[in-house]
Amino acid sequence: MAEQKASIVSYKVPLIVGVIIFIIFVMQLYILRLDKGSSVPEKKENPKPEVSNSNLLPQKEEQKYETKSFDTKVTSLPTNYLGHDIVALYQQLTKEFPPKDEFESTEAYGKRLKVGYPQDIFAFVIDEAFLVDTYGIDISYNADEQRMVVEIKGERPDEYNPYDEETVILTKGIEGKKETYVGTNKFGVEKIVTKYHCKHYGIFPVNKKLFLDKEYSVPIRGPLKISFKISSEEARDLKTNFGTLLICKIKLSGNPLAYTFQHNEYIGATIDTPTAVDTERFFVNAELIEIWVFNSKTGTVFTKKIIMPNARGSRERQTKKNNDK
Repeated sequence: MAEQKASIVSYKVPLIVGVIIFIIFVMQLYILRLDKGSSVPEKKENPKPEVSNSNLLPQKEEQKYETKSFDTKVTSLPTNYLGHDIVALYQQLTKEFPPKDEFESTEAYGKRLKVGYPQDIFAFVIDEAFLVDTYGIDISYNADEQRMVVEIKGERPDEYNPYDEETVILTKGIEGKKETYVGTNKFGVEKIVTKYHCKHYGIFPVNKKLFLDKEYSVPIRGPLKISFKISSEEARDLKTNFGTLLICKIKLSGNPLAYTFQHNEYIGATIDTPTAVDTERFFVNAELIEIWVFNSKTGTVFTKKIIMPNARGSRERQTKKNNDK
């Protein structure tokens, strides 16, 4: 009888141990499942967009544009400074303030614009391509006087009307696709034509009288001149690495009022000049308050022409190094 009980006990012990191990194994599986599959995934909050009243523009990975309001008190700029991205600004303005259409009343459109755009200060660098453009910038240096003269011509919509006060300043050009085709004139002469597609961006200074030449008895349009002292050595390097910074605030202009406008320009091909250019032009309405001349390679600022002193809260001044005596 004792032997029978011992055999039963010896049989039950491993059975009980096995049951306990099985229960532990099942519990571990259940806990593991909770950890991996049954738990509620943690919600990740989406990053908050940039606050509109700080007027920050999106940053492009390949190019380091300015994203904050420009500080007019700085005395130098980073090397290869790009300023603000006028393309991004134009797109942001057209998105936030779409133009009035036929279904919106003038009153409703006015109320929408009253929200206004934050008056941060923007700085746009003029592309090198426009430094030699017909309507870009002329740079000359007088070694005897050690003086550099910069003339910002701007461009008017009607180039044949010298009394037109409307002037735009191109700052950025983007080359598009190029195509070729066979063109024929009315006499049946064929010519291979090259057609270019471009996009230009710039500002329309609402303080447009800056470009009126006071030397004439009538308000004829002329270039905006900037003159400053600079050594021959510095001038030589500056002409190679010339930088122009347009500092401004966004303003409403036009009829109807708007922050931006667009117009297209087409130059047709001829037999003598078998080249056609189709250009889309996009402009931001702005009050031009300062123009800086700087060395794009070193960031050295040589002069600051203050146009609207009240808009920046200080009087006209130049950098100490090159201040006229």
